[in-house]
Amino acid sequence: MKTTILKYNVIIRKEGSDYVAYTPTLGVSDFGKSTDIALANVRLAIETHLEGLTKTGTEIPSPRQSVSGLS
Repeated sequence: MKTTILKYNVIIRKEGSDYVAYTPTLGVSDFGKSTDIALANVRLAIETHLEGLTKTGTEIPSPRQSVSGLS
């Protein structure tokens, strides 16, 4: 079985007392009380999302090299 490592950009921003981690390419986000927790949570959400795409035979989006247009 071939394994491919994909690296997606994740944007983390503070919202109130939480941090939100968002992956623009996949449209996946999650949150946590710290940046580390938000990042760990979004990693799990990304894995779950990619597993679902694989099971349904849906094409997995390629990671973007950079994110532009952020304010």
